[in-house]
Amino acid sequence: THLRRCLAPMPMRLSLTLMLLLSPLLGCDTIGDDTPLDPTPITLSPLAKDLVAQGNTFGVNLFAEVAAEDDGNLMLSPLSASVALTMLLNGSDGDTFAQIRDMLGVAPEADLAEINAAYRSLRDQLLAADDEVQFTLANAVFQNTLQTGAFPLKTPFVDAMREGFDARVGGFEFTAPEALGTVNGWASDNTNGRVPVVLNELNPDLVLLLMNALYFKGDWSTPFDADNTSDGDFMLADGSTTRVPMMSDKVQAITIAGDGYTGVELPYGRKNFSMVVLQPTSGPLADFALTLREGLWADVTSRLDQSDAWRDVAVGLPRFTFETDKVLNAQLDALGMVDAFTRAADLSRISDDPNLQVSFVKQ
Repeated sequence: THLRRCLAPMPMRLSLTLMLLLSPLLGCDTIGDDTPLDPTPITLSPLAKDLVAQGNTFGVNLFAEVAAEDDGNLMLSPLSASVALTMLLNGSDGDTFAQIRDMLGVAPEADLAEINAAYRSLRDQLLAADDEVQFTLANAVFQNTLQTGAFPLKTPFVDAMREGFDARVGGFEFTAPEALGTVNGWASDNTNGRVPVVLNELNPDLVLLLMNALYFKGDWSTPFDADNTSDGDFMLADGSTTRVPMMSDKVQAITIAGDGYTGVELPYGRKNFSMVVLQPTSGPLADFALTLREGLWADVTSRLDQSDAWRDVAVGLPRFTFETDKVLNAQLDALGMVDAFTRAADLSRISDDPNLQVSFVKQ
């Protein structure tokens, strides 16, 4: 039971910020000959396998929730969201903990320390998997030292951030002239300069920023020949077409087809990382996004996992640049993370102050 002790609006005390960068998808270098190298083995514990599967489910659910309200181009990072929200999970308790846990699909019996260890192991292996891929996954916890006396961070939470998430933990006055530069500088440093600004201001009422930065840039296992790029017709969601630069070539890939879709998997580097492109065979894109939530993505990944039929495939893709900036409060609330944004939030594993709540989740 949570008591509401006052009717006046209470300041939002905790901010959770997510950041994402995907680098240009077109690689320019070959790797040996035209045959992709074997992927580096990744060792997953049973818990880690469950977390990966649950993370995929959460990711497509979040995508479908956003797509239902946004009919434009859309880009999300489920991994970035899952990591940052798992950091928040470490600071939550009671109903708030249960809601975030259930939204992420974590089994009720899973031990939090084991979850952190499984994430750390997976992160370390992914970062070292392929020298031909530039991949960064960084975390940070920044505390407003103007509030430090009133809201001291609990040692177990800080230890979990440092040990489980290899997070940079630090503090400074959010009103200081250099404060915003520190936050944006961290984002820029961990995204190879691609995200130079993540916040335009720091509200002095904020107590904490939980931050995750993801950077990926990979060369195709078999690259597209730049000389084969030319303008072509690209069909838009409304059925009309527009002329865009299209890169095309015969490249190593796996093709799949299922109920209502066709697709292709294009590997990077040693094939530890790949891009899966899906195209609906009929109906609007919005309906296809809802189908993803209903299990289509699980069907796609299952088919791909059962196949190692890499072969030369004629592929044509548009070249594009895309930027996005989106607050995800409403979508996460719809997926079950309700209390965290309200006075009912229980973030007592971060601090004993009962007034902490999440002000925004941004990617």
